[in-house]
Amino acid sequence: MPSYHYADYEYTLSITAAASTYVQFLSGFLICLNFMKKGKVINESVFPFVTGFLSCSLWLYYGILKTNGTLIFVNTFGCLLFLMYTSIYFKYSSKKNHVVNLMLLAMIVILLVYTDVQTEQVVENAIYRVGLASCIMTMLFFAAPLSNLVHVIRVRNSESLPMPLIVMTFLVSTQWLVYGRILRDKFIMYPNAVGCALSVVQLLLLIKYPRRPTDLNCKLMDA
Repeated sequence: MPSYHYADYEYTLSITAAASTYVQFLSGFLICLNFMKKGKVINESVFPFVTGFLSCSLWLYYGILKTNGTLIFVNTFGCLLFLMYTSIYFKYSSKKNHVVNLMLLAMIVILLVYTDVQTEQVVENAIYRVGLASCIMTMLFFAAPLSNLVHVIRVRNSESLPMPLIVMTFLVSTQWLVYGRILRDKFIMYPNAVGCALSVVQLLLLIKYPRRPTDLNCKLMDA
């Protein structure tokens, strides 16, 4: 009987974690809609879209090797979305060569990982290699906002921190962390532990440095 409840809890958590991740992935639409509204990309970086595509591609392969349906469905959806986001960014960006170069680099990494695993005869070793690559890439994805944290501390203003996205990242990372703990999968646990920690740091900064208009916005309001 206890084992049944444990399996039932694992299934429920996999569903909620997947649903939360879908919502988090879909938040990219808001950014792309902003591109369409302005008719161009201004200061936004394509790096989160490209690393998102790369991360989902590696996790998809990891899910296939582990025959984990949750990982397969979530990351197939993520791959398609991030590829679409990158295409929209490319359309409205003036730095098209930069976008192409990053996507080529991402494809090379994916091909190298896939080729390396195909030559491996031991399945456990193949899973370990793809899991490690996926883990590292997800940590890089989570580490992307670090430069913004330095800016927030320097100006003592948390206006640039997107609170809804931070809260969503915390919830998603927490669920995947627990899910990885249930599966005893360190490659799922470690990067999401990092995601949880970074989200907590950002939430603390939101509390410590209240959001307030920038000097430029203040001048515009005064005018």
